[in-house]
Amino acid sequence: MSDRIQARVSAVPAKRKTFPADIHTVYSAAQLAVRQIGFTLSRSSEADAFIEGFSRIRPGDSVHATQQFTIEVRMSASGDTGTEVAVRLTELREGASPADAGEQVLREHGLYASYYAALEQLLREGGSSAGAKKD
Repeated sequence: MSDRIQARVSAVPAKRKTFPADIHTVYSAAQLAVRQIGFTLSRSSEADAFIEGFSRIRPGDSVHATQQFTIEVRMSASGDTGTEVAVRLTELREGASPADAGEQVLREHGLYASYYAALEQLLREGGSSAGAKKD
């Protein structure tokens, strides 16, 4: 199988960063960060350390197309006082024909950087040392 086809059918790994703060602090900031980048929370659970949200529906490339993003954030303890945050974005598309519709987990998108920048800022403002290290 070619590398290009393999990349399209293989599972997309979540984008991960580790923060030097406890999971409760990161969870609270993570919820606010989802809202700051323009998403609405749809489900969240501090006990299960996850947050899900969705963006507003936006016009797509063609006249009858629409686009929406969903975000899934999962947290887990990392070391004695750190928390790993794993983010996965999905793009939902609707078009004029069934061929124009679909769902795709995004490997790369500017929303990943926007989310992590918002989270880092919120943790910094909360008094936590927010120097995140990229995994």
